[in-house]
Amino acid sequence: MGDILEHRPEISLHALLDWSSYKTMRVLAKSGAHMIVVFIDSGSTHNFISNKMATMLQLTVIPTKSFNVKVANGEPLQCHGRFENVPNHLQEIPFVPTLYA
Repeated sequence: MGDILEHRPEISLHALLDWSSYKTMRVLAKSGAHMIVVFIDSGSTHNFISNKMATMLQLTVIPTKSFNVKVANGEPLQCHGRFENVPNHLQEIPFVPTLYA
């Protein structure tokens, strides 16, 4: 997993708590038949998804070695898996990110 996580992953407190700030933007996206809200945050280093959303989208988790994500308030958040090539359309532009749970 060293090649995936070259630097310690970080997620901003804004993204974690769904706050808006000058560094964040909410946009609508489509994943399969579902319209979802994507929270774009320049303070986060990786792409994250809630377990609740991953379950709703019926994504298949790829177990990974657990790792801590640094949250802006200093609290560690533990990730246990990832979702590869999750198909989405953001303003009609297709993209397939890897998302961490």
